[in-house]
Amino acid sequence: MTTRQTVSVPDAAPAENRRIAALRQAAQDKHEQAVQRAEAGIRRLVKAGEEINFRAVARAAGVSLDFLYAHADLRKRIETLRGQQRADHRPLRQNPSGRRRHGDP
Repeated sequence: MTTRQTVSVPDAAPAENRRIAALRQAAQDKHEQAVQRAEAGIRRLVKAGEEINFRAVARAAGVSLDFLYAHADLRKRIETLRGQQRADHRPLRQNPSGRRRHGDP
């Protein structure tokens, strides 16, 4: 989990600067909450044995596809899990006789 960083504003700062700092803090909090929702969505999908892809995670987490693609750590995690699932579910290649070919996994 990430730790919340607070934006400090001197007490003597004009009201406008305090509002700007509050807006920045709210945006940072919203971003962190979205990351946490995405991580929780990934965990739920994995636990349920469901397919991991960007659309499924976005739907499970209530975040946008753009958010997932733009967040490098989440993107890499989804791509890795998706690749693992594809490798786990890859069907055996067969020759026309229906038998496995030599050297096939």
